[in-house]
Amino acid sequence: MNAPRSSLTDWIVWTKCLACDHTEKDVVQWPDDDGTPADGNPDVRCRQCGGSARHITFPAFDIETIDMSQPTDGMYDTMDDW
Repeated sequence: MNAPRSSLTDWIVWTKCLACDHTEKDVVQWPDDDGTPADGNPDVRCRQCGGSARHITFPAFDIETIDMSQPTDGMYDTMDDW
């Protein structure tokens, strides 16, 4: 019998080198039940110079588009009108 497959979550891994300020952003998929992709890896190195780098990892999320068009209401004021 097949074991149930865990679902995958998209994670954004943002890395910034402390020596040369090189930054990178990667999107990785990681199983939900395995923690975060950076767990257990405190020694992150810069791909450009090999120096020690800081990183943060957070789940990716969908971005909603909001309609910011001007309403047709003549009584509508914007901050530019003030």
